[in-house]
Amino acid sequence: MALQKPKSLGELLRKWRSMRNLSQLDLAEKAETSARHISFIETGRGRPSKGLLMRLADVLEIPLRARNTLLESAGFASCYSETGLSEPEMEQVRKTLEFICRATEPYPVMIIDRYWNILMANEAMKCISEIFVADSTMLDQEGINLMRLVLHPRCWRKNIQNIVEFEPYMASRVLRALNTDPQDRKMRALWEEVCSYSDEDETSSSDSWDGLPQLLKPIHLKNKDFELKLFTTIATLGAPQDITLQELRIECGFPVDKHSEKCLQHLRVQRKKGEVGHQLDGKLQGI
Repeated sequence: MALQKPKSLGELLRKWRSMRNLSQLDLAEKAETSARHISFIETGRGRPSKGLLMRLADVLEIPLRARNTLLESAGFASCYSETGLSEPEMEQVRKTLEFICRATEPYPVMIIDRYWNILMANEAMKCISEIFVADSTMLDQEGINLMRLVLHPRCWRKNIQNIVEFEPYMASRVLRALNTDPQDRKMRALWEEVCSYSDEDETSSSDSWDGLPQLLKPIHLKNKDFELKLFTTIATLGAPQDITLQELRIECGFPVDKHSEKCLQHLRVQRKKGEVGHQLDGKLQGI
């Protein structure tokens, strides 16, 4: 599918209004303006003030990166910066993220960016990454991507017992991000890569869902030595005013059953003995 041309202000506003299931009247009332003015903006016959545009963005809960695009399409300068996590002004944020990683042990936790690149990971995550990867050379690259780690045939894929059920969940996360910004070439490339991993001949183990809560979609990892069933939680930073901070995700894995709990505790002991979990040291920002 070809990339679309940059959208006008009216097209962008209409897209976000449609995504939030709001009528022009609904949006106008929430933003304290008139439906007629909204209609004029969407058709290009009217131009909003910067203040009104920011109110519309608030009502529509538009992400900061997209707000910059909205502002630029209206002829205003962008407002929100994108600061690298390694920059000096991010020191306190880094310390907080490192604390979260340590405090979550022995459960795996990672900090990922908008493209699912793993920026930080705790010891448990490093252990699991190494134990379940099919080809350890895949961990030699400078950056580790979560989608690639989970779905690539040479990474975790062959050790995921419920890959047929779990893959659509992971792929849908990329597709939702792409649908939000179809012009994002990097996201499109990731989507196409994820699609290329699919194997129609794959089957799930018959017992992979036995006794698991149906309200969750755990990942079931198994090789000859270890077996884990984990569900995930995803957290974000509150009230971010920087694009990088808004797009960070803190993804944690927690055991579904007692066996998985014991396995994670055992991995922690092995890590302390220096038996597992060192291949990724220095590859991720780590702690």
